[in-house]
Amino acid sequence: MSNWIQWLDAATWSIPILLTLSLAALICYRKAANPWDYYVFAYLAIALIVDLSSRYWLSFHTDNLVFVHLYALAELTLVGIMYMRFFLTRLRKIGWLLLFVSGSFVTWEFAHHILRDTDQDFSYYQSYSRVVVSATLVAYGLISLLQRVRRSERMDNQKVRLIVALTFYYSLNFIFYLPINFFVTAHTHFKFLLWAINLLVTNVFYIYLTLYLWRFGKKKKPLFSG
Repeated sequence: MSNWIQWLDAATWSIPILLTLSLAALICYRKAANPWDYYVFAYLAIALIVDLSSRYWLSFHTDNLVFVHLYALAELTLVGIMYMRFFLTRLRKIGWLLLFVSGSFVTWEFAHHILRDTDQDFSYYQSYSRVVVSATLVAYGLISLLQRVRRSERMDNQKVRLIVALTFYYSLNFIFYLPINFFVTAHTHFKFLLWAINLLVTNVFYIYLTLYLWRFGKKKKPLFSG
């Protein structure tokens, strides 16, 4: 089992390496073509910051599970506001209410983890923050797609591609994080296989977002030209 842990620990570095290269390439060669592109870029930047911060946190603490709540709150805020501003054309009051309720739950669970669970037994660890956030963002995605199907005018291809990618990714996230206690505490090789699959899905998702910004973004003028 130790070999699996060492392999997975090394493989997780693919995420910050990928994000660093992606952000550097986008900064140097592309600029946003749509207002929501800034949100997608910020999403990738936050993912990198959270990943590196969680690794640094482990230098002084026994676990970094607090970042499950922090990242969930960041995802909900950023992606939720992006949906509300650019993709949801109807049911906006319900959308804002859902965003508030989900955000309140994640904040409550984060406070509970900080104030009461500092010395908790990991065999009882169970967080629903990522589950709630994923369910909320999947609901936003499905509603946005249904609204576009019912509209008579031609659907915006760029928006639809992004909404479908987000909906698919957070659907998988919902399934993966529902039994998070198993992934944290189970002593079985099967959980490492599932962690590896989740790592692969996450990398593919980040690559897709990078290619999305690259394809639909505008070319930047080179800093130096002959």
